[in-house]
Amino acid sequence: MTIFIVGLGLIGSSYAARFKAKGHRVYGYDKDENTRAKAIELKLIESGELRHLTGADVLIFATYPDAMRAFLEHHQHQLSPHTLLTDVVGVKVPLMTSLLDVIPQPERYLSHHPMAGKAASGIEHVDAGLFEGATCVLIDEPFQENALKGVLRTLLEDLGFARFVSLS
Repeated sequence: MTIFIVGLGLIGSSYAARFKAKGHRVYGYDKDENTRAKAIELKLIESGELRHLTGADVLIFATYPDAMRAFLEHHQHQLSPHTLLTDVVGVKVPLMTSLLDVIPQPERYLSHHPMAGKAASGIEHVDAGLFEGATCVLIDEPFQENALKGVLRTLLEDLGFARFVSLS
């Protein structure tokens, strides 16, 4: 599967490392050019160029909520109509309220939140095993495509999550 990750700090880079280890094709973007270069150097992503958004099966946001909205406003035209969108943001209601008017196909947006992390932040602390055995919260909304819920769960299992909790 082709995965594009926006935000390559601790969570985004750790997702990238584990997905690469599982054989996925991973691209990524971070607003910080040095972080993008480090992700390429560490072979976490194949490229940090936004042109790879077009071929992404999955777009994962590991950013602050405001950055997610701004990114979608500027780059949604580059997404395939078949791209699954998800995020790792912790506060969901304001985020979902903010995004539903800029997401081209809201039914393809499935949010989740990893219940794992470290006291440290940044790509320097990348850890492909960070989510091993952890719990993940899945946000379940009636407008979402049911088939995509299975796709997202399979990807999260690839990351090592062992338990899932569904919340509205």
